[in-house]
Amino acid sequence: MITHRGEDLNGFQRVDVYLDEVPDEGGKRTLINSNWVKPSEEERAESQLVKGQFKEFRTSILLWNFKSWLTGTHHHCSLSYLKGYLDEFFFKLNFRSERETIWSRLIERSLTENRFVRRVRPGVLNI
Repeated sequence: MITHRGEDLNGFQRVDVYLDEVPDEGGKRTLINSNWVKPSEEERAESQLVKGQFKEFRTSILLWNFKSWLTGTHHHCSLSYLKGYLDEFFFKLNFRSERETIWSRLIERSLTENRFVRRVRPGVLNI
């Protein structure tokens, strides 16, 4: 569910979020990867709101936690930023048991992986 207001949007639009469990490089733990799909116009349906609570038969506690984190931290989400928000949430979830090293791991990955480097002037980073 995306909480974003725009043209013809009521703030509760549906997207399908898919979760995959994959082993990390060392095989010590299982990481969760995510992806999302925006349904076509025919499949799109408004979410059911009952007394201020979203209820659906296929709801996962993990997705509830994502929605609560998203609306509590960022207050809304647009489709163009959804993958980044999913990545951030599942990064924190995957490394929640290593809280003392999560910040240094995030900085290390942001400096070594090209996909995190955007709009840098030529010659500033030698990657």
